[in-house]
Amino acid sequence: VRPLGETAIPHNKFSSLCSLLNRFRTEAKEKSSLCGHIWYSLILYPNQNHQKIITPMNLYNGGFTGMAQLLRLLFVNVFHMPEIPGVDIVGILYFLLNLPLLIISYKVVNKEFCITSVISITLCSVALGVMPVPKTPIFNDYLTACLIGGVVAGTGAGMVLRAGSSQGGQDIIGVIVSVLNPNYSVGKISIMINIGIYIICLFLFNIEIVAYSLIYTTILAMSLDRVHIQNINMQVMIFTKKPGVEDVIM
Repeated sequence: VRPLGETAIPHNKFSSLCSLLNRFRTEAKEKSSLCGHIWYSLILYPNQNHQKIITPMNLYNGGFTGMAQLLRLLFVNVFHMPEIPGVDIVGILYFLLNLPLLIISYKVVNKEFCITSVISITLCSVALGVMPVPKTPIFNDYLTACLIGGVVAGTGAGMVLRAGSSQGGQDIIGVIVSVLNPNYSVGKISIMINIGIYIICLFLFNIEIVAYSLIYTTILAMSLDRVHIQNINMQVMIFTKKPGVEDVIM
């Protein structure tokens, strides 16, 4: 006797419904990933944040962008490398620094993550290399620039990570580490890497510049963890008497 109000669903129809839902979820994820790449790579990160807010204030970014900035300083000021007119070699260095990580991510994470990361990194590198830096900063106050720049960059990075990709650098390292050890988040890994970069900056620049740069990257990492949900674990309990449901879900 079937309880009142309960409708029996044939197993084949239930399987078809689950397959349809999985297909819609996959398509939605792909569209979200593509939108995340464009939104972050072309707007949030290099345009409005790094090139328009951080660089005009003479602040140094963390992660691999900061490494690329330090390498540019080394090549131009120490080795007197000639600069290419209209091109900032930070973009080229940023792309080259990410190549080894892309190979590792292909083996540790998955193929899709690696391919989408290549798209994001390429767009970021091109924008960093050719996008002009304004002579006059948007904000005259360092703390304001750190707060707004950190929130914008962290939100954009979190969007791309949430879409199943990354903008390279410490984000790839963070994803790899979080896959191997879920207790670590991308934001925490980012902070640890940036501390090492800013220790080097202490010997090269004004301590005030280093302090504000550290504030900026800390806000960025906190905003990233708020948006990125990879380390949030969810559990769903399904009670049913229908046989074969576990095979359809898994």
